[in-house]
Amino acid sequence: MKKKIFFLFLLGGIYFFVAFQINFRCYASDENDLVISEVLPNPSGSEKENEFVELHNSTDKDISLDNWQLSIETIDLKSSDFFILSGNIKSGEYKSFYNTVTLYNKKSKLSLFSPESKLISEIIYTTPDNENFSYSLICNLWGWVYPATPNNKNPSCEKENEEIPEENIKNYSDKIFISEFLPAPSDESGNEEFIELYNPSDKNEDLTDWILRDGSKTGKYIFPKNTLLKSTAFLIIYKKDFKFALNNSGSEKVLLFNPNKKEVFRVEYSSSKTDRSYAFDGEKWRWTSLLTPGAENSFDKILSGKITLSKKIYKNTYAYFYVAVGKDTKKFVWDFGDGHKSYLKKTKHKYKKDGKYSASLKITGDGEDKTYDFIVKVEKYKAPKIRIVSFSPNPKGSDTKNEWIEIKNESQKKINLKNWSIATGWEKMINHPIREKFEIKAGKTKKLLRNICAFTLVNTKNKIELRDPSGKIAQKIKYNHGEESVSEDEIYSKIDKDWEWVETQNDTKNEIEHPLPSLKETNQKTNKENATITEEFILNIPDSEIQTSIGKYTLSPSWQKKKDTQQKLVLLNSKLQKPQTILANQPKVLGTQKISLVENYYFFINSSKQKHWAIELLENSWNKINFSLNYFRLKIAI
Repeated sequence: MKKKIFFLFLLGGIYFFVAFQINFRCYASDENDLVISEVLPNPSGSEKENEFVELHNSTDKDISLDNWQLSIETIDLKSSDFFILSGNIKSGEYKSFYNTVTLYNKKSKLSLFSPESKLISEIIYTTPDNENFSYSLICNLWGWVYPATPNNKNPSCEKENEEIPEENIKNYSDKIFISEFLPAPSDESGNEEFIELYNPSDKNEDLTDWILRDGSKTGKYIFPKNTLLKSTAFLIIYKKDFKFALNNSGSEKVLLFNPNKKEVFRVEYSSSKTDRSYAFDGEKWRWTSLLTPGAENSFDKILSGKITLSKKIYKNTYAYFYVAVGKDTKKFVWDFGDGHKSYLKKTKHKYKKDGKYSASLKITGDGEDKTYDFIVKVEKYKAPKIRIVSFSPNPKGSDTKNEWIEIKNESQKKINLKNWSIATGWEKMINHPIREKFEIKAGKTKKLLRNICAFTLVNTKNKIELRDPSGKIAQKIKYNHGEESVSEDEIYSKIDKDWEWVETQNDTKNEIEHPLPSLKETNQKTNKENATITEEFILNIPDSEIQTSIGKYTLSPSWQKKKDTQQKLVLLNSKLQKPQTILANQPKVLGTQKISLVENYYFFINSSKQKHWAIELLENSWNKINFSLNYFRLKIAI
C-alpha cells in the first residue's frame, strides 16, 4: 500500500513539473509577436565579432528562443548560412545576437523560423552604404541608419509626422540652394566633409529651424537660431556640426527643407570620388578637384579623346583599341561589352563570338569623368587565298638578315597580312606574327623578311605553317633535306604542283642591271644607213646558270621574262646546241651573225661589207683635195 501511494505521488510530481515548464516556456503565436528589428552587416573592425541581428519581442510575455533558427542567403543564391538560437527574450525587449549567421555585405534575405519551421519574420536588405550603418525598422519602413542602436529601441518617427498648424505656417525663400559638398575627403588631405549653401537673392535670409538631410531616415541637421545667410553669400556647414555621413558609394542625396518641412532643394549622386567635391556650374553638377568652400565654384578642364580601333574586327582575332587624349587624362577603363575590361591607353582584345557589342571607354582626370559609348561589330573571318610559293633557308651571308619567304596573293584584291603569322619548328611549332603592315597586290608575290616576322628556317628539316589572324592554318609545308644541309642560295620552290630544290641567283627579285634591247630595236640600229660602227651587246650569264642548267630557274615573273629573252637570243637563226657545238659549227658566210663564248659570255656581232683599202685611200685623197680647193676659193672671195 505504501509503495502504491509513493508511486502516485511520483506521477503527480512529474505532471506538475511538466505543466510548470509548459506554462513558463511561451512561444510566439503570431508573426508580429517576434520580429527582426535591426541588422548590422558592415561594422568597423572585426565583422565576425561586431555583426549583430536584433530581435524585438512585442508581446507581454517572455519568449523562449530554444531551437529557433536564423537563416540567411544572398539574393544570387551563391552563399547561405543558418544558426540555432537559444535562451529567452523578455517582453518588450530589443535583444541583439552576435556571432550568429554571416551577414553578407551585399543584397541578402534574412529569415527567422520557429521551432516548428514556421516563417515568423523576414527582411531583405541591400548592399550596406557605409561602415556602421545598420538596416533598421523605423515607422514600419526599413532603411539604413547611423549610428546603429543594438539592444535599444530604434529611432522614433513620431515628431517627423507631426503636422504644423496652419496659423504657424510662414512663407520662406525658395531660392536658397545647395551649391557644393564634399562627401569623401581622405585622411591625408586634412579636409572635412562640408555642405555649402548659396543665397542668390538680394535679401538676407534667416535659416533658423531650416533642415539639412541625407538619404537616411535619421540623418538630419537643424539650423540653430539666428543663423543668417546674407544676400549673394555662401554658408558652409561642416560634418562636426551636421553629424550624419554622406555616402562614399552607392546612391545618396542631400536635401534642404524650410521650417514648414517643405523640400526646397535636393541633389543626388552615386559613387563619390575621394577628395573631389560635387559642385554646381550654373547648368549641371560636376565633380571637381578644385575645392572652393565659401567661394565661387571652380572646375577642372573637361576631358576629351579620339578613339581609334581596328577597321575590321574578327572572332578569335585580336582587335586593337587606342585613344588619343590630352595630358589631363590619367586613367582609362575600356569595357568591351563581353564582360571583359582593360585599363590601358592602348590595348587589344579578342572576342570569342561574332555579333554586335555595346562597348565604352571611360577616361578620368582630376575632375569629371568622360564616357564614350560605341558599337563593336565582330565578324567571322574569311581568309583570302594566300600561299607560300618559295623560301630560302640558307641565303648567302647572314641567315638572320637574309632569310625570306615568298608569298603569293591569289585573291582578286590587295591584302595586308599584318596579324597573319608564320609558325616554324619540327616537333613543336613556334608562332611568329607579322607585326607590321605587309601588303601584296592581287595576283602578285612578295618576299617576307625577318625584320617584321621573326621566323627561323632550319637548314636540314623544318615544318612551316601559314596562319590567318584567327589562328586557322591556311597552308602547311614540310621539307627534309636529308643528311646534307641546304646549299647556300638553294631555294625550295613550288613548280606546278610539286616542291623542288632549285639552284638560283643570289637574289631572284632583282632585275638585270642593264636590260637587253628587243630584237626589233637591234635590227633597227643595225640597218641604219651609212652605219660605220657595228652594234654589239653582251649577255651576262652567271656560272650557276650556264646552258646545262636551263630549266632550274625559279618561277619568279621577273626571272621568267629574263630567261625567255636569253633563250630567244641563243636560239636566233639556230637550233639549241651545246656551246662547244655552236662554236665549232659557225657558218663562214659573210653577212651572217656569229656567236662567240668567252668565260660564259656570249658575243653577238653583226658582220658588214668591208671596203678595199685602195678605195678608201682614194676617197680620203679626194676629200683632202676638195677641202683645199674650197679653202682657196674662200680666201680669193674675201
